[in-house]
Amino acid sequence: MTFSDEEKTLIKSLQLSKGYNASRLLAEFPDKGWTKRIINKLFQKLRNTGTVDRRVGSGRPRSARTEENIDLVDDLIVSPEDKPWFISPDLWPPNSPDLNPVDYRIRGLMQERVYKTAVQDVSQLKQRLIDTWSSLSQDVIE
Repeated sequence: MTFSDEEKTLIKSLQLSKGYNASRLLAEFPDKGWTKRIINKLFQKLRNTGTVDRRVGSGRPRSARTEENIDLVDDLIVSPEDKPWFISPDLWPPNSPDLNPVDYRIRGLMQERVYKTAVQDVSQLKQRLIDTWSSLSQDVIE
């Protein structure tokens, strides 16, 4: 059972201003479904923190980052050719350094070569990137 914000404010004000305890609150509000234990826990929180409000970030952590969601996002954003589905290459501006199809192709080629086998750590990744970039021929870049 959890309290609404209004219920927490009511309980806090009655306890502070009139000295209500859990038994008195249960007698005054029998239809609320509160228990003595849960009211006493709220009083304990009030004594310890001075408030009945939840701290930001308290409670059970939740994450939407599941394998299923990651795969779903990948399917929505990237086509089977590893190209964004929302901007086709023929719509990319020719002078944009961020969206140039040639750069995209080189990036894809680099990614394919770097991740041919698993990368163990950041230093290995850096070295593979340097080695792969060095091994690209000018013909591929042109």
